Amino acid sequence: LIADMTWEPSSTVTDNYGNEIGAYDFADLRLLLTNVPYTAILESVDGAESEAYALSGDAPDGEYYLVADFSDAMSIPMDLDITLTFNQVGKINGQKFTFTKGLSTELNCAGSYLIMVKVIKSGTNYTLEEIAEKVSPTLPVGTYDVISSGESTDPGPPDNPFVDFVSTVSITANDDGTYTISDGWAGVYLYWYSVYGLTDDEPVTLTYNACNGEISAAWTGPFGGSQTYEGQDNGDGTLTVKVSNSWGDEANFVYTLQP
Repeated sequence: LIADMTWEPSSTVTDNYGNEIGAYDFADLRLLLTNVPYTAILESVDGAESEAYALSGDAPDGEYYLVADFSDAMSIPMDLDITLTFNQVGKINGQKFTFTKGLSTELNCAGSYLIMVKVIKSGTNYTLEEIAEKVSPTLPVGTYDVISSGESTDPGPPDNPFVDFVSTVSITANDDGTYTISDGWAGVYLYWYSVYGLTDDEPVTLTYNACNGEISAAWTGPFGGSQTYEGQDNGDGTLTVKVSNSWGDEANFVYTLQP
């Protein structure tokens, strides 16, 4: 069974002189054969241009995945349309699977890949099933214990500046790849400003960069000021976060994911 993988940017990409950049100059992909589920790479093909892999009839019967990931790519953000074509003499003739926006150069990092097709092998018979599953690093979701320290510029809050304030927040995943945190200030705003009648948490939508672990958000607070959230996923179940606002208030947080 022969699998040929080709790709091209979803839109034309040009250099600084307006010249179109070829697909294989713009991005270099690998074609991988993996086990089921995808926990190990069995074979890897990484040539200069399009990729081809031959699954031998002598290979053990079973299920295999064909997966695309990045070997290298230009830093220009762009989606890639990927096509996988199968041929087997006398049985399969140019069967194609097309994955529109299958990968993005914005996610050119370890742990980002596209599971394209599952191959079920029985002797010299092959059954092909489209999977089309994008995988990339994700922000751990759940309940976090939080310790924070900070200072308000307002004369009203108690214990100002404060240290080792303890609270909890929850982070949940949204369908569009963003996340929601139950309270952007992790209880600090309520602690500071209950003196002015503030009683509600501030749920906030978080944006997560899967390649470098950066977390960010911006929103308008209950008193009209702009709020800025800057965080880092440390990769060990902890997040380091700083939140500030246009009034000059700021706090630093360490989140630890509960088991």
